[in-house]
Amino acid sequence: MKNSIAVLLLIVVGPAFPAQRFAVRAHPRDPALQDRSEHVTSALPVVPMRLSPVLFEGQPDVPLPERPIVSIQAISPGYAAVFHVPLLRGHVFEEHDDAQAAHVVIVNQTLARRFWPNQDPIGKRVWPGRQSVALVVGVVGDVKNSGLAADPNPEVFLPFPQLPWPLLNLSLRTSMDPASLLPAIRREISKIDKDQPITGVQTLEQVIDASTAQRRFIMLLLAAFSSTALILAMVGIYGALAYSVAQRTGELGVRIALGADRGDILRLVVGQGLGLTITGIALGVAGSMLLTRVMSSMLYQISESDPATFVLSAALFLA
Repeated sequence: MKNSIAVLLLIVVGPAFPAQRFAVRAHPRDPALQDRSEHVTSALPVVPMRLSPVLFEGQPDVPLPERPIVSIQAISPGYAAVFHVPLLRGHVFEEHDDAQAAHVVIVNQTLARRFWPNQDPIGKRVWPGRQSVALVVGVVGDVKNSGLAADPNPEVFLPFPQLPWPLLNLSLRTSMDPASLLPAIRREISKIDKDQPITGVQTLEQVIDASTAQRRFIMLLLAAFSSTALILAMVGIYGALAYSVAQRTGELGVRIALGADRGDILRLVVGQGLGLTITGIALGVAGSMLLTRVMSSMLYQISESDPATFVLSAALFLA
């Protein structure tokens, strides 16, 4: 079975619960959790993160409200391993990057390109929000935290102990069915703190499905309306053509009497229907070009003027 990710939502009450306590440690007598890697984070992929003003080395030192606004997230050392985020430069956080250690951050590729183009980001200084100055120790690949269709945002990652967060997401990557691990996970959590509530348990696939549910519903609704419109248009073309032929029965009979063969009559009738169809296609393409600009935010990996879509739609009517 391919690796899956189970996600637990924890609400941490008060400062007495350091984030490290919620990284599940497999008990030697509980084999269910031996084949896994874990990670604690304040946000999840495809889920928008907290935004904060950040000052970057090399940028003008302006007041806090005027600084660039970027996504900021607290993560544990297992972030890259669990979510398979590529490490491009430097290194990931380590266990000794706690509240007493020098402040460090990791940035994503989009941020590095925007604020330090053609430079090595490693060792650069940043001032996240009201936090102390921190050094960049790593650069990771981009993750679509703002949605599958949106371009990646600049992101700054801090070690969890250096940025306490009241809401934790504990993620575990495992080769087993995540649902089968939930009892063992609950047991391990209760060993660490029997009073710690788990407010939600789901797989990462369910998180992604939830983040796209509204857009998926809208697209299904549009698909249903589009299919209905297509059927009505084709029935309308057939009805208009049938009515025209019925009205011209006498004319067609005269043409046949004067020597017109079946091919001549067929070309006459089909030509009339083709003219109606081409006129409708031209008007439909013009309207679609305007409508797709409005719908561009709902399209994923398809341009708003995708030629294959327009050609296929026209071919359906011509067929």
